[in-house]
Amino acid sequence: MDLLGWEPHPMNERLKMSYLAGGDDYFGANHGAAQVDTLARGGLSEQCRNLARLFRNMTFTISAENQLMSAVLEDNTNRRRVAKQWFEDNPQMITTWLEGVTRYQGRPASKVLDVSLTIND
Repeated sequence: MDLLGWEPHPMNERLKMSYLAGGDDYFGANHGAAQVDTLARGGLSEQCRNLARLFRNMTFTISAENQLMSAVLEDNTNRRRVAKQWFEDNPQMITTWLEGVTRYQGRPASKVLDVSLTIND
């Protein structure tokens, strides 16, 4: 059976899907892939360098998006619980996101996240 599918979408977690070649002719380059950027108000980078750094560091993979959407939408799970579990299952991603990000006092932000995940069960 042929059907129209795309990523990210929860269907990729639930169905064994193969994407056919030639979609670029209809959907655009790389099967119509889009890019998502984080936007912030003017001046934020100068006022809060750590937040700007965090935003620059944050990236999501298609696989992560599929998993997160599926867990929230298909499993009807609390999105905070899903995010917390995803953080615990993907510590290397969080480490990358927090690279160069510090707390107000200058200490690494990663230590705050470690404590926060254990406290907010």
